[in-house]
Amino acid sequence: MNIVLEKGNVIRGEIRLPEDEVAGKGGFPVTISAIYYTKHYTIQGQIELANFIDKEVIIPEGENGVSYEVTVYPQYSKYYIQYRLNKNTEEYRGYYSKSGTVTMFDKEECAITVTKDVNDIDLDLLDGQKIPEALYGDVNNDGEVDAIDLAKFRGYLLGIYGKDEITIKNTDLNLDEEIDSLDFGLLRKYLLGMIHELPVVSTPTYSYNTYLNYDFNNNRLGEWTLSTTNGGKADYVAENGKLKLSVQDGGNDMWAVSLDHKIPSLSAGRNYIIEFKIMSTKDANVYSKIGESHEPYRYVWANNWSKITLPANEVVSLRQSFTPDDTYFDEEISFYFGGQLAGEVPYEVFIDDVVIMGY
Repeated sequence: MNIVLEKGNVIRGEIRLPEDEVAGKGGFPVTISAIYYTKHYTIQGQIELANFIDKEVIIPEGENGVSYEVTVYPQYSKYYIQYRLNKNTEEYRGYYSKSGTVTMFDKEECAITVTKDVNDIDLDLLDGQKIPEALYGDVNNDGEVDAIDLAKFRGYLLGIYGKDEITIKNTDLNLDEEIDSLDFGLLRKYLLGMIHELPVVSTPTYSYNTYLNYDFNNNRLGEWTLSTTNGGKADYVAENGKLKLSVQDGGNDMWAVSLDHKIPSLSAGRNYIIEFKIMSTKDANVYSKIGESHEPYRYVWANNWSKITLPANEVVSLRQSFTPDDTYFDEEISFYFGGQLAGEVPYEVFIDDVVIMGY
């Protein structure tokens, strides 16, 4: 098995509090996300899904800002940088743009091209600013939701009107940060009385099935197994709500230390999401994949065939969508820590919130 592990490009910048403000006791946590889009095919046609590479930073107590670095995948060249203060709310967030930090996402204005390391992608937390209250469906912002809005929306989709001629915050009716035919369909259904409330947060077209979901809150390993071969030495335990892997020797190849969990077979042509959080106590790397647990070891997902860099004591969050080309039996998810992937031994790795779901 010969897999090329590519080093990712790095996006660097600074996240700053409003002018003359400093972080309070314990610091001020902010999540920085590098967003990239992938195309997928469903029975409804082609869709584009956002993928997030998250990095949590903390503005130190008494400081106005802090530097950040996000390692991204060289297979993609267009990225968007977002900050979030709370991932469960739509209100406290902003995006890097050519003209400064903005609250409203615009693909053209906010895009950055990443073909090598990129510096000075700075973000400013907006001073107490929230996204204004929206009257969803009021495309022309006249205080009413009616057939005039539907006509204007149709004109926008046909290119008759530009973005500056509609009210963006009122027009994103499924909160996916895109203004498209899905939103138009929701407005039409609302005006026909087929639905009774806007926005529709969850698009009802897709049903989700969970294939794996581990948060380790019960401090049990479940069906996770540890394999050590070719000189690899490690042990593992579930404690404090996480899986803790202690690596004493990385061995001679990347799968010399391998954490594995069997999963049901994933179907070719169906869309899936994989997500997890991982942290290492020393600089290290991990290679993660989903695929056959036996020869010929064919993969359905492998993080774009790239290793994941683990800076010491930083939580790395991964969330990606993928679509298998083939269906295999006896599949598993694996995390490889051996060979050149290993950090300076001994060290520990913590894994949490491992989820695989299909839709």
